[in-house]
Amino acid sequence: DGKRALGPAVADMKGGLVVMVDALRQLGSRAAPEIVIVLSRDEQAGSLRSGATIEALGRTATWCLCFECGRDGDRVMTSRARVGVGRAVARVEGGYAGTAVNAAENASIVLGRALVVLGGVHDDRYRVTPTILRAGVRRSVIPSVGQAVLDVRARDDAAWAAMIARLEAVPAEIDQIGHLTFEAVAHRPALPRTPLTEAFLAFVRNVGTELGIHLAETGSFAAGSSAFIDSSRVAVLDGMGPAGGDLMTDREYIEVGSIGIRSALVAETTAHLAYWSGAAGH
Repeated sequence: DGKRALGPAVADMKGGLVVMVDALRQLGSRAAPEIVIVLSRDEQAGSLRSGATIEALGRTATWCLCFECGRDGDRVMTSRARVGVGRAVARVEGGYAGTAVNAAENASIVLGRALVVLGGVHDDRYRVTPTILRAGVRRSVIPSVGQAVLDVRARDDAAWAAMIARLEAVPAEIDQIGHLTFEAVAHRPALPRTPLTEAFLAFVRNVGTELGIHLAETGSFAAGSSAFIDSSRVAVLDGMGPAGGDLMTDREYIEVGSIGIRSALVAETTAHLAYWSGAAGH
């Protein structure tokens, strides 16, 4: 559609695969360090199998590029959040809707009150988003159990702890101690921005400058496979795919013109990485 390509997963992350292949083609037979390519099919489900493979390969790596789409235009990602799944559970006595004396003893109502509070549980450190709701089995029966699945994300371990403390305070806030509980489990670590990240970003920016490319960067609350790499000892940049947006919607897109720009940057960066020596090498 004009300058955009649209379709399911075109940004997250089929467009990135195109950039990767095109960069390798541009690299051709030029001298470059050893390259290992990892394609994981379970990233969206939490990388339950591929995470261990990525971690193992990361122990012997010097640098890592991940090809999800650029964010907020074409910004590369220098950090990612710690991500997991949470659950809010409301339990009350319930009963028959026609004869119950206290119809307010309703798990749906308790859960609903909690969700109103949860709608405000987000800041620049963490985010809690209710996504799947379940309560009730019959029209005429007051629900005794209600559950909400929560998408939970935090910038780092300290922010995760602050988020858990905030969740644990909700039952008292809505006067439902004993009727409402929360739990949360992280399935992906955070990717912190480190001094090595800064050095690597400067290195890639210098390559981009030679090509007339200005490279902007951002942190992200999104999850990704790069989080399984130790950024304190491996230089990591994510979002090296094309510029795109509206992920996981029927409007998902990439900017077609950004494909060639990104692949040229990746090819030149890879060629220059033969001379990369870490924080002192930029």
